[in-house]
Order: sequence, then C-alpha cells, then structure tokens
Amino acid sequence: MEGSQVYIPDEKLAWVPGTVLRTEDGGKRLLVRLVHANATTIDDRWVDLRDESMPSELPLQNDDPLVHGSVNDMCTLNHLHEPAIVYNLRARFLQQRPYTYTGDIVVAVNPYAWLDGLYSKATQALYIGKDRRSSLPPHVYATKYVSIHTCKHPSSSTIGILVSGESGAGKTETVKILMEHLATMSTTTQGQSSNLAVVAKVLKSNPLLEAFGNAKTIRNDNSSRFGKFTQLQFDHEHQLVGAKCRHYLLEKSRVVTQSDPHERNYHIFYQLVASNDPRWNLLQNQPNQNQHATSFAYLQGDRSLSSSSFSLDATRYTATREALTTIGMPQLDQLALLDALAGILHVGQVSFTPRNSDDGSSNADMTSDAWTMTYTLLGLDPRSLATSLCNRTVKARLEVYVVPLSIDQAQMNRDAMAKEIYARLFGYLVRHISMDGWLVDICEI
Repeated sequence: MEGSQVYIPDEKLAWVPGTVLRTEDGGKRLLVRLVHANATTIDDRWVDLRDESMPSELPLQNDDPLVHGSVNDMCTLNHLHEPAIVYNLRARFLQQRPYTYTGDIVVAVNPYAWLDGLYSKATQALYIGKDRRSSLPPHVYATKYVSIHTCKHPSSSTIGILVSGESGAGKTETVKILMEHLATMSTTTQGQSSNLAVVAKVLKSNPLLEAFGNAKTIRNDNSSRFGKFTQLQFDHEHQLVGAKCRHYLLEKSRVVTQSDPHERNYHIFYQLVASNDPRWNLLQNQPNQNQHATSFAYLQGDRSLSSSSFSLDATRYTATREALTTIGMPQLDQLALLDALAGILHVGQVSFTPRNSDDGSSNADMTSDAWTMTYTLLGLDPRSLATSLCNRTVKARLEVYVVPLSIDQAQMNRDAMAKEIYARLFGYLVRHISMDGWLVDICEI
C-alpha cells in the first residue's frame, strides 16, 4: 500500500490527490502526503478508514495530471470513479476548457464567463462537415454534428439531445448555443438558406422564453422556472423548416410571491415596468423609478434594484418587442398580451374591505385606480369580476348557492386568478412560437 497514489476526501475540494507514506493497524490507518499544484507546501494527513465519514478504501489515481494533463474523454481513464471525474473536470475548468467527453456524452462545466473564440464563426465552421470529433477539442457542437449527420439515415428521422443539470449549471445557455449552431449548419450546409425567416424565428424564441419563463433566484440570475421540450425540424437537405415547443411545470406561484427577498418575479414584468409606457399606468406617482419593484405586491423580490438594472430591463423590453415581431405576432396581439401582463400587476394591488355584515365577508375596493386598471386591461366586466373574487359558487343537486368569502379568501382567490392568467399567457406564447414544417421528409432534433 505504501507508495500508492490515491484520493482522500476533503471538506473544501471534495477530493484531493496524495501518496500513501505509511500504514498502520492492518492498513486501516494511513499517512498520506497530499499533492498541491503549487508544490511549495507539504501536507501530511492521517486517514482512518474505520471512520464512518471515510470510504472503505481510498480510490486510486490515474496518471499524474500535473505531468500528463487532463483527458478529453473520461472513458479513457483507467480508474473511472467520482474523484477521478471531479479532478479531471476541475483541471479542465482551470484550463478554460469547459467541455469534456464521457463517451457520447458532453459534460459541460459552467465557466460563468464568455470565453473568447469558443463560440466564434470560425470555431463553428471547424465542427461542420465530416466527423472530426477525434481531432478537435471536446465541444457541445460535436453533439449536434452526430445528430444532424444521423438524419441522413431514414431509420433515424427523430434524434434526441438531452440537456440536464442542476440550477445554475448552464442549461439555458447550452440550449441557446445548440440551437444557434444548428441554425448555422442549416444556412451553410447547402451554401445558402431558402428560409432565413424560419431560422430567425427559431433563434428569437430563446430570448422570448427567457423573458416570460426565467427569473432571478438566489443561485442563478437567469433561472428557467419551467421545463421545455423543443423540436427542430430539418428537411432532407438539412434546411431548418420548422420548430415545435412544449412546456412543463411552469412555476405559477412565482407570479404572486417570491420565496426569498433577493429573488425576482419573471423578467417580463420588470421589463414592462421599465418601459415606462403610460398605456399601463405602472409608474404613476413613483418618484424613484429605480425602486419600481417595491411598488407592486407581486414584485417585492430583489429590493436592491439600481438604475443600471432598471436601464437593463428597459433595453431588454425593446429586445422582447422585436422578438415578438420576428416570430410573426401582430402588433395588436402584442399589445393585448402586454395589456394582460400589466393587468396581472394591477390585480396584485386590488384590496378588499369588510362588508356591512357579521359573517366576515368582503367587498373589492372598486374605487381604486388599481381596480379600474385591472378590469380595463384584462377586458372584464367590473361587477362580474367583483362577484367572482368575493364569492364562490356551490352546486348541490339542482340548486346553486353563492357563498361570500372572507378578506383572506378573496385575496387567495385574486392570487389564483393572477397565476392562472399568466399560465395561459405563457401557453399562448409557446404555441405561437411553435412552427410546424408540415413536411413528410423531415428530421426532428
């Protein structure tokens, strides 16, 4: 056992490499000299394998990464276990190499920075054409080459690419990179594209889904709060001809409340407020526009807003409107969509007062500006809206009863309506983004 190169658990780095110097107690207690990258300090640690926090035996190292460097494909490692994987990925991360193969799988470590040249047109061109996976560094582009190349075979008309990971791992950006490169392949495979409009619509769908389906969380400034299944459709000449998208498990509760004061509602609400359009009456009587989040009950998260974030939201609002136009949504439909979103913000401002009775029932405050803006923007009859919010209907056989609601119940009813409206708006947007190629001879990715 002496002289063996092993990994030992570490509180900070998870696993660190070392060399066994001595063993005691029948090999259950080991003195391990740790290997540090700077090689300026010596750290000897005693490891007791009888400790419950320790593995039953120490995992063996592969070739010394300080001498041989990291590997492109982890399937080539002699010892493929957790510490070997972690150590290899960490070494590549420090070398600004975020991608690593594990067979046909591409493992991506989020660099939290845009690496120069990694996604350039020149780099894209290298991965388009014949299979050069073995001669090029690992890249997410290589995944798409395999997929679109397989479309040549009739038996493989549907190809799947699964992007998975925890929050903040970079799934959203990876999907955008994948889709952009697929679109690039579509426009360069035959030297020209006969349908650039389709490519533009597909690429603009990403920022739209981010605006309506992503939000700032404590772990991620642009966290997707829904699951999606996207299909890109290519004809037999590898031209992009359509796209379809389905969404799952939208986090509706975020519309009315955020679990942490440093989290935000969906991006689109802040963009809408920052647009400062008088049509929606969202900044009226607000002396400090930078603190617009605290003006609305549904936007109480991220209270430390600055002028820069307000300006960024305004810029992104313009980009969102341009994207809506690109996907073919008429201006009147855009205004109707945004009216409903603004109406949701005003819904959150609607208050309730006790009725003149002893049953604890409530009335909506129909004198406030928020109430007027709510029914106006949502296109609802004010009295029907008030009745629906402050009462529930109970059916018993052939009779129908109207039961008054308390203030708390009316508030929950109000919030439920806001969540349902947003969910339906999101579904409408996803359906509008979907463009079916309506071709028989297509490959779906």
